[in-house]
Amino acid sequence: MIKMTNTIKLSKDFYSPSFISECNSSNGETLQEVAIDDKLRENANRLLIDKYNQIIGNPVDEISSFQLSDLPAVNYFRSLKISEDEYFISVDTGNWMIISKEDYELLKKNTVNKSLSTVLEKNFILLTEKNIDSYINKLRIRYGFLTEGPTLHIVVVTSNCNLSCIYCQASASNVAANNMNQVTANETVDRIFESPSDSFIIEFQGGEPLMNFPAIKNIIQYANRRAERDHKQVEYSLITNFTSTVTKEKLIFLMENNVSISFSLDGSKELHEKNRGRNYPNAFEILEKKVALYKKIWASLTDEPVELNALMTTTTTSLPLFREIIDTYLNFGITQINIRSLTPLGKALDTKENLVYTPEEFVDFWKNSVGYVLELRAKGIEISEFFLELILTKLFGNETGFMDLRSPCGAGYGQITYNYDGQVYTCDEGRMIYSDYFQIGSIYDQQLNNILLDAKTQSVFESSILEQYYCDYCAFKPYCGVCPVLHLQQKDKIQINVLETGHCEIFFKMIQHIVELFINDENAREEFQKMLMNVNWQKN
Repeated sequence: MIKMTNTIKLSKDFYSPSFISECNSSNGETLQEVAIDDKLRENANRLLIDKYNQIIGNPVDEISSFQLSDLPAVNYFRSLKISEDEYFISVDTGNWMIISKEDYELLKKNTVNKSLSTVLEKNFILLTEKNIDSYINKLRIRYGFLTEGPTLHIVVVTSNCNLSCIYCQASASNVAANNMNQVTANETVDRIFESPSDSFIIEFQGGEPLMNFPAIKNIIQYANRRAERDHKQVEYSLITNFTSTVTKEKLIFLMENNVSISFSLDGSKELHEKNRGRNYPNAFEILEKKVALYKKIWASLTDEPVELNALMTTTTTSLPLFREIIDTYLNFGITQINIRSLTPLGKALDTKENLVYTPEEFVDFWKNSVGYVLELRAKGIEISEFFLELILTKLFGNETGFMDLRSPCGAGYGQITYNYDGQVYTCDEGRMIYSDYFQIGSIYDQQLNNILLDAKTQSVFESSILEQYYCDYCAFKPYCGVCPVLHLQQKDKIQINVLETGHCEIFFKMIQHIVELFINDENAREEFQKMLMNVNWQKN
């Protein structure tokens, strides 16, 4: 029996709040109506039902409307003890609060006083007639991606590359058979435009994608025509190593077509060339020249401030060099750094290179980097870190749409990777290990909806739903996700004990660190607020 002292009387249990019919999209369609077809709709409904089962604590097999007479009631929440006297508690919408040990004990006993009930209601820990509609809407927004279809389409136009980076699955090569041809490029675009989403991103990867620039150019031109004909919005991005493959003509075409370009930059000249200059000893010097060319062309085409985006990969050599790495980014005029851990796939697992570090070592490196970022910001220097912004946005803003940290993950349903040979994979990580498990079709044999309904696609989808893991007991579950590809690579199966993975340890400690900084460090809290004011990539 749920009780509230000195306030209103609560009913026994909050049951049957299965309100999919209440979760209307902005155009008046229900979640059921906007799913791609019956099978995908069934998957989406099943996941939502599972969500609502958590809220009510009872099994629900059918969709029905809840009764307002069952309110108010304590929502399904998760907790983490963060000090001797405080707990962090959260609910599925991502709302959270810090609660004293005394109040936490009252909440566990289903007894709350009036002052506490007001705060609990504000954060959806307590559901009432006043906040239930808002809670429903937040759930609808948070899980709206279930009905969108893939919005990120990664196109691997070549597996050739001109570098042999010590951690990469690609090696220096230039074989014509490893390039996507025009027929495959056009078929790939046709599959992409079968997505039910009205807007999406086409991202070019490799190898080094600019080694097959004709395919990139063909895809952009054809996709632009399709977008105009089909009334869809398409954006483009490209990841390159910024070496000899970059030319003035290519940059002009890419910029004129609003392609967002990211290049690889691991840090200072010594570090960058240690990682990426094995067969390219002057890689950093060439990169500097290409960045200068990029800035010059940008200035000739627009009066807008230049936008530079770079990606770094952390190796054991990087760990003590966090200041030098961030300073290098600032010297290039880059105002955001993405401190990425090494993905344990392919060459990254080669013990001869001594690239791999422990999750704890990476987290310490990331914490040091965040500390230096905050130190620089306190001096008025504009700089941010990607995962710091990402986690802050998930904690204080809206769901970001970042597919690696959501449940289910983006594999298959949020993103798809099209290989140069026409084979389709759930994601780029799935392509990297070339596992049949993550190869879900071919652009020549199937339409997109058939690819999405492939048994393997659905199996991957189901394997990344956090409710079936220990994650479901974790207070940080609303802000996290798992990767089936890493599971398979590390444990030879995709459903494993996530507590044994480095992925779990890394992101748990990253989120925990930000929460603790927010609670205990006034200066950090002030910088967090400034950063959130400037975040412009939130999904909603």
